[in-house]
Amino acid sequence: MPDAIRLIPPSPTVHASYLDASAELRATHGQGTHWPGYDVVPGQRFSDAEVRTPEGFARFAAATRAMADHDRALPAGYVHDTRLWLVDEAVSPPTFLGRISIRHELTRFLRDVGGHIGYVVRPSARRRGLATRMLAEALPVAADLGLDPVLITCDDDNLASAKVILANGGSEDVPFERKRRFWLATRRLDGPSPAELLERQWGALRIWLGRLEPADLSRASVLDGWTVADLLAHLVRSFSTLPAVEPAPADVAPLTLNRYVSGYAAAAADIAEGTRVLAGRLDEPLAALDRAWAAVPSALAALDDGSRSSVVRAPRGPVRLADFVLSRVIELVVHADDLARSLGADAPLLPAAVAAVAGALEVAARERTSVPLRPPDADDLAWIRLACGRVDEPATADAQRAAWLPLL
Repeated sequence: MPDAIRLIPPSPTVHASYLDASAELRATHGQGTHWPGYDVVPGQRFSDAEVRTPEGFARFAAATRAMADHDRALPAGYVHDTRLWLVDEAVSPPTFLGRISIRHELTRFLRDVGGHIGYVVRPSARRRGLATRMLAEALPVAADLGLDPVLITCDDDNLASAKVILANGGSEDVPFERKRRFWLATRRLDGPSPAELLERQWGALRIWLGRLEPADLSRASVLDGWTVADLLAHLVRSFSTLPAVEPAPADVAPLTLNRYVSGYAAAAADIAEGTRVLAGRLDEPLAALDRAWAAVPSALAALDDGSRSSVVRAPRGPVRLADFVLSRVIELVVHADDLARSLGADAPLLPAAVAAVAGALEVAARERTSVPLRPPDADDLAWIRLACGRVDEPATADAQRAAWLPLL
């Protein structure tokens, strides 16, 4: 975005252009558009006549800024939100171009229909990429508010808005009536990428697996009905999916990581049967794992176009490449822990990989319900075991947990 165009808190400096934007929006969308007056600030009403005066508009801007103040009581059904205005400061006075609202929490209505973030660009400023850039600049603000991921919705026939959301890395969740619903990550995490975590965690685990004795392969694992050899065969299958995925068309909306990995539950019986069949065919599971892994690095290099929103066709549906690789990290960490507990030994689980998996499962959980699923006293590994159904849930756990667990 040009340096002169930026998001600012609501300001009286854009009075004239704000009124012009109101007229444009009403001409485009109808006279009933709540812009800029009526009840857009709950608990206070600003008439058109009032906001046309400098003093009235200054009060309106101040009331709009105050919507972020949690000390301010709001009527039932409303939530606090941070409202920012997109302004071109290259001209004098500055020109209002659009606005974006970041709601601090979700009510039932917002979870179904409204989402965390809403935005609009005045008609005369559209088709300039401003909505895409405005949303991109708002995501770090949402992260600073502790929101990650955020939900954004649009009407099912609003292709322009859907493109804005997808361009910012949106992953599509199930719709609600005529609303499409997308989840967006707000944080660009520093540290290793999912591909780097996968490679490092596999390298550490492979050395550890080299200590297995032939008799270990037939030992029962902690997973009911699975042997250690079955677990290794399952990792062969996990690695083998990476070279098999292909780039998805540009207009395909990806699943969220939550929806993607949640698809495992419905396929659990097929996965178990396929794993046992494969295990029966593998005379040397470790050699098979080495062969499966050998094709992974080049496949990832061919698929990675450097885009945050790169989408691939994976076995359970379209998903962002980074999320699909992260799903392989989840499988690797979870099953490495399964192997360790099965053999009564400590597996070399890398802290960065464990932290990434725990964080991804927390994000996935928050997409399902506003009820916290991670017990406050659970460390990363304990939470991973709970989230993936490796331990029994506490008797006092909220009933909504059962609708989400287990993932793997």
